[in-house]
Amino acid sequence: MFEGVEALAARLRATAPPVPAEGARESSPVLDPDGALVDRLVELERVKADADAEGMVIMAGLCDRAEGWIDWGLVEGHGPGPSDLVANEIAPALHLSPVTASIRVDQAHRIATVLPATLAVYGRGDIDRGRLLAIEDATCNLDPTAAAKVEQIVLPDAPNQTAAELRAALRRAVITVDPKVSEKRRKAAIRDRRVTRYQRTDGTSAIEAVLSALDTGEIYELVDEVARRSKTTDDIRTMDARRADALVVLLLGRDPYLGPEDPPPPTPPPGDHPREPEAPPDDPGDLGDLDGGDGPLPDDPDDLDDRFRPEPDDTDVQPRTEPDEPFRSGRALSELVARCLAAVLARQPPSPPWVSIHPVNRPDGQAVEVGELEGYGPVTSEYARWLDERGATRPPPAPSGRAPTEAEARTHDPPDWLDTEIRARDGTCRYPGCRRTARRCDLDHTIPHPDGLTVAGNLAALCRRHHRAKQSGAWTVKQTDHGVLRWTSTITARTYLTHPRGHHGTWRGTTIDQA
Repeated sequence: MFEGVEALAARLRATAPPVPAEGARESSPVLDPDGALVDRLVELERVKADADAEGMVIMAGLCDRAEGWIDWGLVEGHGPGPSDLVANEIAPALHLSPVTASIRVDQAHRIATVLPATLAVYGRGDIDRGRLLAIEDATCNLDPTAAAKVEQIVLPDAPNQTAAELRAALRRAVITVDPKVSEKRRKAAIRDRRVTRYQRTDGTSAIEAVLSALDTGEIYELVDEVARRSKTTDDIRTMDARRADALVVLLLGRDPYLGPEDPPPPTPPPGDHPREPEAPPDDPGDLGDLDGGDGPLPDDPDDLDDRFRPEPDDTDVQPRTEPDEPFRSGRALSELVARCLAAVLARQPPSPPWVSIHPVNRPDGQAVEVGELEGYGPVTSEYARWLDERGATRPPPAPSGRAPTEAEARTHDPPDWLDTEIRARDGTCRYPGCRRTARRCDLDHTIPHPDGLTVAGNLAALCRRHHRAKQSGAWTVKQTDHGVLRWTSTITARTYLTHPRGHHGTWRGTTIDQA
């Protein structure tokens, strides 16, 4: 096996295109011209899934045999149970710790006995281990009958979804199958809210706060906005570091105690602002730099406009703020605290998220109401109504039925009502698998402006990363009826369809287009 891997690595190195000389540009870059390497990766994932599924069946079978050992009296009644016997056997054989072996055996036995259809789909390689475990985790507290109903709801779309998309679908399915039990679990989870501190290495620690979805969303929005508004031209901190410092300032009213620092790098010249790497798109809180243009995406904040109104752009650099008044017992405000304070004072009241309630059909045909909370996902209808009654949320935006005038259709920026409708229609970034909320995305012209009109059928939400991917030429995009996007890789010719998610939160996933 190792010789095969080494031979493949050598072949890939030998066929890699040479690095062009400085100033030169490769005329025809080659990544995977016939798609064979990507196809091989897909095949290997299926082989791994098939082997893993077989291992689960074997572990479940060993547990069944261990039941016989106990029945025959070979193990005393107060001794280890069947799964313990199997875990004790496989731990030394597979060089696993006893805890790891026990977890694997328990998972395998539950999946094989309670979720056989899921295991079959996994064994065919239609879903990966992450999605398999997502289904197991979502149903582990359900009785076998309810688990089977959840499985029946989510499995048809699971092969086209990422693990994060599937988890959203699972939350909705669990609520649909048993809304009363779901509301009971939600109340129990709220009672267990907490703030916990974890020690880390190198003089740092982490704080985890378990709060309601609405509270965590508003807290994160505040921290994020203060971090974005408090950046200056000579600020060399990453976006994550700025958020961390903003949290300290907001809670303690002072600079963070970071300890002695190395000499700072040279101050960037005016207009040369370092870009921040974006967080992975499956992170529900990841908030990238934003713009709505279709031309070359700017690096200079002077080129940015205000098409993304809810928050300032990550690169929206604020001027230095000199403190005018003392802070606490005559101590002068530091520059960081002053900038954060100015950002808080300049902040507009947060717009409440929308919440919707809509019917979802159970496998038996009965309709059950399920809520959808903007920025979070499925919630119980009881909780959704409670939020709505207290004014903590607003209704989802409704289509206006309007069409842009000829003048509006030929301008680059959509009118406010159309901007709102497109973001409500799409729900998230429309790149395959990306879950960044549309509220924090660019509105991209599928056919670039001015050739393409500013109309609903030519606009779609794309996060900055995937906006750039489209404009790089690595992907071509076509928009069909009802906002469906067809993404085609110019490198491998693989084609995918993505569907609007909207306020109903229908996570249909990414369909491989066979056309």
